[in-house]
Amino acid sequence: MTQIRQLAAIMFTDIVGYTTLMGRDSAKALELVRLSKKIQKPLVEKHHGQWLKEMGDGALAKFGTALDAVNCAVDIQKAAGAEFDGELRIGIHLGDVTVVDSDVYGDGVNVASRLESITDPGGIFISDAIEKAIRGQFKIETYYLGEKQLKNVDYGVHTYALQGGDLPTPTQSSLSKSLSQTSKEGGTSRIKLKMGFFATTALAVILAMLYFFAHLPNLEQQVPGDDFASKERSIAVLPFVNMSPDPDNEYFSDGMTQELCNRLSKIQNLRLISRLACLRFKGSSLSPMEIAKELGVEYLIDGSVRKFGDEVRINAQLIVAATGFELASYDFEGNLEGVLEAQDRAALGIAEKLQLDLDAEEVKAVWKRYTDNTQAYNAYLKGWMLLESLHSDTQPSSSKLDAAKQHFEEALAQDSSYVLAYTGLSMVESVNYFFGYQKEYDRLERAENLAQQALNIDDKLPEGHMALAEFFAYSGRHEEAIKSYRISLDGKPENPIAWCHLSYSCRNTDPIDLDGAEYAARMAIKQQPTYIWSHVNLGSTLGLKEQFAEAIETYQYCIELSPNWQYPYLTTGTIHLTLGDYDLAMDMFRRAYEISDDPEINVRMSFVHAEQGEKQLALAELEEAFNAGYSYFDLIESSPHYHSLRNDDEFRALVYKFRNQETH
Repeated sequence: MTQIRQLAAIMFTDIVGYTTLMGRDSAKALELVRLSKKIQKPLVEKHHGQWLKEMGDGALAKFGTALDAVNCAVDIQKAAGAEFDGELRIGIHLGDVTVVDSDVYGDGVNVASRLESITDPGGIFISDAIEKAIRGQFKIETYYLGEKQLKNVDYGVHTYALQGGDLPTPTQSSLSKSLSQTSKEGGTSRIKLKMGFFATTALAVILAMLYFFAHLPNLEQQVPGDDFASKERSIAVLPFVNMSPDPDNEYFSDGMTQELCNRLSKIQNLRLISRLACLRFKGSSLSPMEIAKELGVEYLIDGSVRKFGDEVRINAQLIVAATGFELASYDFEGNLEGVLEAQDRAALGIAEKLQLDLDAEEVKAVWKRYTDNTQAYNAYLKGWMLLESLHSDTQPSSSKLDAAKQHFEEALAQDSSYVLAYTGLSMVESVNYFFGYQKEYDRLERAENLAQQALNIDDKLPEGHMALAEFFAYSGRHEEAIKSYRISLDGKPENPIAWCHLSYSCRNTDPIDLDGAEYAARMAIKQQPTYIWSHVNLGSTLGLKEQFAEAIETYQYCIELSPNWQYPYLTTGTIHLTLGDYDLAMDMFRRAYEISDDPEINVRMSFVHAEQGEKQLALAELEEAFNAGYSYFDLIESSPHYHSLRNDDEFRALVYKFRNQETH
């Protein structure tokens, strides 16, 4: 593995609106990705750049000079305007990077990526390092947007938009961001435009007026204006705080958060961050403004729940993220029967405050309930919160599964038409089978029947298609699983678990779909950065794509998330073994062995010894694995790591001995 540190111009590109299009028309979305590469890659090579990799709809390229990168970006946007049924965003930064084989890492890559994420559709944003490097050498003008605070970048980045030709004029949102993120020189924004005296004077007057009005004590600035109604809003519901005297009522406060999310998810022009993505902020000391910046949303809902017996008190606030201003508050106090209606009214009240015009179908969807039986509803919440927590476990607990199953069955005993309880019970049966707790095949049959019962009640229910997808995936029917996951995500795109499991199925279908697997895993990580299984799926996919450096980096993050789980050590060691880094491989396998007595680890250590010509050590580890119940004899006999032992009498006798024991 070769590592080189160098100064390079890094260019990131992506397709505007790709995620939404993927949900509506996956075939068209994938065709856009293909066409995007067809346009971009030859132009990168024409301008002496190196095409490094694709990440879903995004692409990464490296150039030796800033001028080559900028000329390439302009040509890409020109070609896209003529040939592409969509829009691209491009960000470019000049900085130090570490080149590992055909991949790059470092702060320079991160800055370019973050610049691209804030670029206007069809535009090109560059850092001040690029602007200085091309100054006087480039015909297209630059437009200074201010000092940007980019995500995961510890310093402000002076940012420019390329202007002229067919490139777009920076949008009002770009300008307002630059005005609010002012330079420290004189307290006003340093907007640079190559224009005549009159335009410069006019701009100075505008800036002076903006500065004056910005300092007026007018709270109306924090309330949506008249031009607000046509825009999409973004919002996150933070985990409601459990104020109940009984800590066991945590399930209820989590359930109230989930219910409000379910209602808000029915509103089309409201981008809702998944509840799972917000869980990491539970009990956080960060301010609402800091959390909103992390999540990339304009509004937050924060609240608390107090439950004592059947009496419930709920308080929630709608907060403008940029200022912390409380736009509205919602209070409920009463018994369980009134909770569901209170959730409906809160969701519609939030839509009204954000000036979202709901049509009749959206209002009907918000008001739609799957049960009016409060006992069934309460039992379902208990079951769902348990099931949801199991998704984050590296080894789901059989006792938790049993408890979740009991709650779902109780919900159905109270209301036999409660469709969500059918979906929960279906998923419990699938997980029970997959993890081997109850391996009877009739578990899978029951999982399918329950999912179908749910869809018979509501054939558009995202949770119903998710349950059916889980059955297909755990049955090994991955092509059918992929279809069902996609239908579920069409109805509920903010579902990191569905994206994660879609990635797994894409990786196990025939023919294998590694691009689809990588895209789905990255979507899952984007929606819930700390969900370990998404990183596992991404690491596995990158390993299969032979992008080993990034795969190792991904598994290293898994180790940080779960240091007492053997799997990421095992997979990292296997990559090092593939690369011939035997010392690193053995170190990882030994760390895995300190955690687990899984015989697979002995087999991997045996591989290393065999590759290093240490025959007796290799045979000793293999025998220990066989004694512990390892029985994949065909894999052992065909493994390329045993090429030096395949005709060895001791090796063949050992395999024959245990294979013979297995058959008898």
